Amino acid sequence: MNNNSSDDYRNPSLLRKKGVEALTKALGPVGTAYFIRLLNVAKAITLMSVTLFWTN
Repeated sequence: MNNNSSDDYRNPSLLRKKGVEALTKALGPVGTAYFIRLLNVAKAITLMSVTLFWTN
């Protein structure tokens, strides 16, 4: 990542782009796919836990 002050890191689209670029550079394309899958699974488990907590 460069120190370009014109980048607006509050922009979700730019954050996703830069994040995927950094992950791909560090992990490669397959590692990036596994990492994103892992995050999605963790998010689903968290959402299920919250739902179960509030419905009981």
